[in-house]
Amino acid sequence: MIMESPAQRTAKVEQEPSDRIAAQVGDGNTLLKLAGYAKTNPVVANSLGYFYFRTSYLLFPRRLFAAPAGQVINDGNDIMRIGFSPGQQWLQQHDVRSVLIFGNDFPGEETPRLEPLPPQEGHDTTQPAGTGGK
Repeated sequence: MIMESPAQRTAKVEQEPSDRIAAQVGDGNTLLKLAGYAKTNPVVANSLGYFYFRTSYLLFPRRLFAAPAGQVINDGNDIMRIGFSPGQQWLQQHDVRSVLIFGNDFPGEETPRLEPLPPQEGHDTTQPAGTGGK
C-alpha cells in the first residue's frame, strides 16, 4: 500500500473544487463572478488564481470568462481588479450558460458554486456534451 505524502494530500484538496465544477458544467461557456470577500480580500488572490487557471484548463474547449477580450489575467489579483460583470447581451453572444461564483455574500454559502443561467431563445440545447463554446 502506497501512502500519500502531505504534498499530495494538499494538491488533492486544492484541485477538488475545480474538478467538481468541471464535472458539473454542461454545454456552453461559464462566467466567473466574485462574491463577498473574494471581491476585495487580497488573501484570496492566490487561491483564486490557481482555481481560475485549473478550472479553465479542465473546461477546455469551453471557456471560463473572467475578463473582457484584451484584458490579461496573470493571477487572482488581476481578476479582482477587473471585476468583470457583462450584461445579458454579452452573455448570449458568448454562449455563456452558467455562472461560477467564487466567494460568498452570506455566511454558510458554498464556494465555489455553479449556477445555471435560464435557457436563451435560439439556443440549441441538444448539442452533444462538451461541444459548446468553441
